[in-house]
Order: sequence, then C-alpha cells, then structure tokens
Amino acid sequence: WPAALAGAVVLGVAVNGLRLRRRLRALPVLGSAAVGDAGDAGDGLVVVHATGAEVDAATVAAAGAHLRAQGAEVVDLVPGDLPTEELLDLLRLSDRGLLRSNPIAPAYGAGQAVVLAPALAARAGIAGGPADPVEVRRAFVRARHHAPRRADQALAPGLRAVPLAARERLAVWREQHGRPLPIHAAARLVPAAVAASLAAAGSPGVAAAVAAAAALQPALVAGGTGARPADRRDPLAGPTRLAGAPVRLARALAGPWRPARPASTDRAAIAAARAGYADDLARGVGRFLGPERADCPICGSRDIRPRVTAPDMVQTKPGRFRVDECGACGTNFQNPRLTLDGLDFYYRDFYDGAGSADTEMVFGSNIRPYQLRARAVRAHARPRRWLDVGGGHGHFCLVAAAEHPGTAFELLDMSGAVDEAVARGWASAGHQGLFPDLAAGLEGRYDAVSMYHYLEHTTDPLAEIEAAHRVLAPGGTYMIEVPAPECRPARWLGWAWGPWFQPQHLNLLPQATLVRALEARGFEILETERRLPALPLDFMWAAFQVVVRLVPGPDAPWTPPRSPAHRAARVAGLTAGVPLILAGLAVDRLVVAPLTRVDPLWSHAYWVIARKRRPDQNVSVQPSRRACSFV
Repeated sequence: WPAALAGAVVLGVAVNGLRLRRRLRALPVLGSAAVGDAGDAGDGLVVVHATGAEVDAATVAAAGAHLRAQGAEVVDLVPGDLPTEELLDLLRLSDRGLLRSNPIAPAYGAGQAVVLAPALAARAGIAGGPADPVEVRRAFVRARHHAPRRADQALAPGLRAVPLAARERLAVWREQHGRPLPIHAAARLVPAAVAASLAAAGSPGVAAAVAAAAALQPALVAGGTGARPADRRDPLAGPTRLAGAPVRLARALAGPWRPARPASTDRAAIAAARAGYADDLARGVGRFLGPERADCPICGSRDIRPRVTAPDMVQTKPGRFRVDECGACGTNFQNPRLTLDGLDFYYRDFYDGAGSADTEMVFGSNIRPYQLRARAVRAHARPRRWLDVGGGHGHFCLVAAAEHPGTAFELLDMSGAVDEAVARGWASAGHQGLFPDLAAGLEGRYDAVSMYHYLEHTTDPLAEIEAAHRVLAPGGTYMIEVPAPECRPARWLGWAWGPWFQPQHLNLLPQATLVRALEARGFEILETERRLPALPLDFMWAAFQVVVRLVPGPDAPWTPPRSPAHRAARVAGLTAGVPLILAGLAVDRLVVAPLTRVDPLWSHAYWVIARKRRPDQNVSVQPSRRACSFV
C-alpha cells in the first residue's frame, strides 16, 4: 500500500501541476513591444495597487494597449516575480478562459495591481491609488461585476510584487470565497502529511518520491513561462516549502490583520451583527411558526400527512420544520409555516449581510442552467420585454441577454439586490417588493415572465401564477422551474434531500399539480421538461448535510462567540468530511446522472413553459415531452 499511496499522490501532484501550468500559459504577457507602440495608452487609466508597489508608466501603458486590443475595460496584473505560494494560490482559483467566456464566473485577482478604464472606474465607484491586499482584490471583483464581459487578467513581467505577510493570509483566503479554508489547508498539508506518514511507516524511498514531487511542482508549473517567482533560485525553496507547510499554515490561521472594511466572514463583523440576533434568540424561535393547518394550501384537501422533519438546512440556525404531503394533489408544504417575522429571521444574512458573498458565488458557479432556460424559451418565443421574478442579483438576466439579443430584461425581487443588478447593468430595470402587490402597476407589460426556483419560496404560489398572468400580454410566455418533490432522490434521502431547503422552501408542487394550476388560470402548456433542469447533486448535498450536523457549529451572528479551539475543530471536522462529500458526488455523477437520462423521476427538478391564452382561445394544447432538445 505505501507504493500505491505514493503513486496516487505523485500522479495527483503532477496532474494538478499541469492544470495550473495550462492556466498560467493562458495569461497574455504584457511586453515591451506593446509599450513602444502604445503612445498615450496609459493616459487617464485608473490604477489600484498594493501599498508599497510601484506600477511604472511602461507597465500602465502596456496594460492600456492590452485593454484596447482585447476590447476590455479592466485587467488584473500578475507580477512576473509573484512568490511561488501566491502564484499557485491564484492559479488554483483563477482561470482566464472562464473569466473571458463566462460573465458570471467568480473573478479572483492577484491583489497586486488593477488597471481600469476611467468610465468603468466611475460606474463602479472605484478610486485609484494604494490599497491593502484585500481591497485590491475587491476592486477587481467589483470592476468585473460592472464589466462582466470586458474583464481580463495578464502577466506583467515589469511589475514587482509586494509579498503577503503571514498575518495577512487568513484575511485574503476568507476573501477568496471559491475555496473554503479546509481546501486551503488540504492543498498545503496533504503532500507533507503523506510523506511523513510513509516515512514513519518505514518506507523512506516512497516518502522521498512524494516529497520530491511536491517540491518540484512549482518548476513544473512555471518553468519556461513568463513567470519568474522571486524564490525560484533558492535551492532549498522546494524542500523548505514542503516541510514548513504546517508552520506557515498555522501562522496564517493566527493572522490578526483584518481589512479596513471587514469581510462578512471576519469575526469583528460577526460580533457586530450578533447583537441583532440576541433578542430574537432570547425569546425563542418557536414563536416564528404560525398555526398548524389541517388542509392543503393548493387544493384544500384534508388528506395530509407528515413527510419529513428537518433542521435549518441553509444556515443551521436553531429550529425544526415539518413538511407535510397532500394525498390528493401531492403538494408538499411547510406545516406549520413560518410567519412573516420568521421569514425575516431565517432569510437574514443569507441573500444579504453575512451570507451575500457566498450566495452570489453559488449563483455564479454554473452558467449552463441559465443558458438552457433561456434557450428553452427561445424555442417558443422571441420576447421584447422579459421580467425575471426572484432573480436576485440578475445572473439569469445577464446570461439570457446573450441568448436573446435585443430583449430588455427587468428584474423583480424582495431584496435590495435588484438595485445592485441595475447598477451593474445586468438588468435594464428593477422592481423591489412582493410580486402580487406590484402586478397591478405592471399589467400587460411583458412578453415573457420567468420564475426559476422562486415559486417554492412563496407563501401563496397560486397568487404568484395569477400575478404572472396579469403582467403578461396576451400570447406571452411563462416559464417556471421548481424542485420535484415526487422524485426518487427525495424519497430515498429523507430530510437530507437538498431541495427541501428548510426553512426557506414553503410549497413544493409536483409537475402534474402545477400544470393543472396553470391551465385553470388561463395558460396553455407548451412544454414540460424533467431531464434538462437536473444538476446531479442530491447525494453530495445529503452527505454535506450529515457532515455539517456532526461537526462543531459555525462562527456566525446567531451563535455564541466561538473560541479558537472551536473554530479549529470545525475546520478539522469539515476537512475530515470531504471524502464523504466526494463519495456523494461520485454517486451523483456515476449513478444518478445516467439514471436520470433513462428515468425522469430521478430528476430533482422540472420546468414548465406555458403561454397566456389570447382572448379568442378557450382550449389548451398538449404539453411537449421533448427531453433533450438542447443537449
């Protein structure tokens, strides 16, 4: 087994090194030839740079020439001498191919220098000058949000790096929401831990092979490229980097520095928000549940029975929630349901506040579902004006605009994210509030209305459908995507099935029930689809739910202050749970995904596309069963 383990680690280090090398080679290199031809390319550009860094005029001019050549408005500069650890960290997160091709993919900067066109700097409210390493990264992310298709990253050999101090690393890692701390720890400790274990087990030869592979990985990544890490010539850099990994990680985790404007995950920000929860928690969360109902909220049947009881699956706030199932129409609904005060309590710090960055990261993690939804409507209509209800920051609107050129996308949501979406240019207009309350002022205005994983959050799905009918012009297209409570994973996984999403999901309607509700309210069904909306993540999410219940709780505004030992135990527990989560993902990809292509009841979601009947219509059409139209 020692040889097999060593071989697996060496192979993993090599494959990962080649992956990072590919990303590094994809970065364009700002060269002196560009400077000579640039003329005044650097004039007027806004530069945000790390304190202590000097971005010379030649580098700014080269960046300006690059912006013009690429049709970009912002470029993040990666110094040619960026230290090895920082270079590898950046490449683990940042992929220029995604940055250029996927407007919603997360952006990760080197934290050294960002060069912006003045118009973009004005739109995004970014001022030039020196800043701390977190603020430089935030400047690139904010600029990219305001120019999602006009952002780039390039290697700047003439730019001298300002290395991160050990005390700054933890704050920087927390800013990089795409890679949780357990992954940061694993990337540094696994090769060293395996090598030490093999040596202790009496296999020094294979231990040395693992150590050598880890030590040589930086050369594999950067050798022969435009990157020249400052520590590359130190013959002891590789072995020292491996042996000193635990010490460097410990120093980083103990880092006391916090950004001037704290990230939402910093302990100072958490402590400030904790006071807002103190009174709510002192009075108990039981008061957030309303009266229990004895009938189905959709069909009125009294044939209801408990299906699952779940904890808070979203933020692990205190409370337990029961989901009942209607024996007549199959609707699953929270019973008793959260009151308005309860909804406020359990939504707080999820879409905004402490959870806003994480939520936006999740919404921006996969462009494919947004593209499929937009193409599905394109098969039936070419809307001129489209309202996306419950669209948050407007990720769908941004992606769908490329699939529907010339369509004006507007956004409606309860949260203030609509204002940010409009400010970014992701939506042409925003409406904040409850859809049924706003529908009268929007009557007949739209050719298309969409609701993607929104209807299950609402207290009255039928009122939402009626509001959509009201704001649509005759013949307008209506698309809904929701979880499928009748699917097989929901039956097998019990309370840990992700789309129960308690306590936020209040009503989950089976496909047949939703179709009947639409037809009864003036819609004809154009298409139903079960396979395409499915993202095979059911068993991975269930495994994550189990792990989260077993490890110590988070350091959050709704929890007591946590000690360093508690936080360390949580990181260790989450790290130990990674194999179980990966096993769940393997089941999803290798078992559930193939089964879904054969049996649609394995799909955890479905969509329905309908059309508002014109006044002269009084019959409905049969739904289309096209399952793979856009694959």
